[in-house]
Amino acid sequence: MSDSKKVEFYRQTNRLIKKLRRESISKVNRRNLYPGEFRILSMLRKDDGTIMSEIAKRWSMQSSNVTNTVNSLVDRGYARKEKDLKDKRKSSVFITDKGDDVKNEYFSEFNKKINESLSNVSDESITTALEAINKILEQI
Repeated sequence: MSDSKKVEFYRQTNRLIKKLRRESISKVNRRNLYPGEFRILSMLRKDDGTIMSEIAKRWSMQSSNVTNTVNSLVDRGYARKEKDLKDKRKSSVFITDKGDDVKNEYFSEFNKKINESLSNVSDESITTALEAINKILEQI
């Protein structure tokens, strides 16, 4: 396969994922959440109680941006912060039931979009694409 085809495969795969995320966010975004807020809620859904410096590190965000984003989520009831009892400089962030509802709605919409977009694609084509993606992931 030529280099240009490989690059095109990567670009199209990335474009597909971005478009699915954007479409899913727009469906559930009547709460006016920003993409960074969705990212943090998604992280908290998996790793509840993450310290703010870890959020900044994982998402390559500046600490001040994480602080502003988390404070916005806290102010609107999507997350809560707790100071570390041993080190008052650290705060852990937890998702609230309201935040969890938003993420569940988002993932439900995301899965619906995936199913809709793959409805006309054969199982064989999906298997072939999945095998290619897995090979790529093994080499990274």
